[in-house]
Amino acid sequence: MSLFSSRSGYSAFLAKDQFIASALQAQQVALALESSNTPSTLTVAVSGSNWVFTVTKDGETSPLNELTAVAAGGSLTIDGTTLVGARTFTYNRSGSLTSNTSHTIVFASDNSHTVCLAASGYAYSPVSGACP
Repeated sequence: MSLFSSRSGYSAFLAKDQFIASALQAQQVALALESSNTPSTLTVAVSGSNWVFTVTKDGETSPLNELTAVAAGGSLTIDGTTLVGARTFTYNRSGSLTSNTSHTIVFASDNSHTVCLAASGYAYSPVSGACP
């Protein structure tokens, strides 16, 4: 017996890790480019049956990195609202979110996987399953 019984059982788990990796990359880019007020962004989008995580650097027209995760019938909610189009998080030169607001991201399919995106810009998967 495998750890995941179906494709949707692991797609949300993988998407959670891809989101965290993208958010941490966006934060690192922001810290490296402190000469700009908004050095990097992370855009989370639904594209067909995929979730797409795009990191862009200030002044660049093409993405620095783009990861795609198969949604496999799952859903993605940000702060309790199901994502339909796209949502962008902007980082300032200290690596924090410009909105100064923390966010809860939930990837749900057979199982739910939560990511906390702190106002400080740090992204992590909470041990308790809930963000503070």
